[in-house]
Amino acid sequence: MGNKYFLTELKEIFSVSKIVSLIHMKTLMNNYSKTHENFDFWKIQYNHTGNWLATVNGEDYHIGDGQVMFYSPNSTHGVSENLKKPEPCEIIVIGFVCNSPIMEYFREKIFTLTHEEKKILFNIARLKNDIFVVFDNDSEYRGIRPREGISYADLQFIKISLERFLLHLYNRSRIEFTDNIKKNKKNNDNDLASDVMDYLSENVFNNLKIDDIAKEFAVSTSTLKSTFKNATGKGIIDCFIDIKIDKAKEMIDNTSLTFALISEKLNFNSTSYFTRLFKKRTGMTPTEYSKITKKKIKFV
Repeated sequence: MGNKYFLTELKEIFSVSKIVSLIHMKTLMNNYSKTHENFDFWKIQYNHTGNWLATVNGEDYHIGDGQVMFYSPNSTHGVSENLKKPEPCEIIVIGFVCNSPIMEYFREKIFTLTHEEKKILFNIARLKNDIFVVFDNDSEYRGIRPREGISYADLQFIKISLERFLLHLYNRSRIEFTDNIKKNKKNNDNDLASDVMDYLSENVFNNLKIDDIAKEFAVSTSTLKSTFKNATGKGIIDCFIDIKIDKAKEMIDNTSLTFALISEKLNFNSTSYFTRLFKKRTGMTPTEYSKITKKKIKFV
């Protein structure tokens, strides 16, 4: 028996060395347009909401809801029109330097992002004001710089997050075009179902439709429903109602809100409908449940 350990070298295929710009615009109006520009670094534009017509090296590209566009270094590009008038848009734009040869895979490509990939970009965007300062208009520089006192650990987190985003997108796209997708289908389905469950919990106070959820995860409604059913044994809406009822029980236990307010906050159509669903799921009415938990909540 050998007494030595084999040391596996962990090689990098993506290495982001610099960040140049980080923009998160939540109120981008429909009459916004960007003149054509040319930079010596990579730039990505993620459209959370809105449909845009971008021009790159004379060719037009349509960037839709939930899609990201990669602009390669030294490409002449610009956004010419919001195609979803008159609604405002929300975008994230990140400029960065990455000299890894495999970046050629992303040259002038558009990808529809998964829920996880969107979360990575939004986590980066949320750190902008904590880590960076935008250069003044009269400065010789454009873009952003680190705030005074920011540690290398903070900057490394940005670097790792960008590299994770690239790896996630590259691996997902590559797997989709190989036979391995069949072999990994069960695991992928479980991952999708788990992500959907997280998404339902995050939106417990909202009114979600199957079409909205399918769009969020970039899958068809039929694939979403069958995948979720196979992985959990339940339908999506049934699970969503269960999550809402669990939240209602938590609110009864820990707040003094009336049943009417709880019903309203959880986006049920009416208090009576909420009561029927609550009894169907728990075997008791909200009033009976509150008495058991020694809470005094009355209808208004």
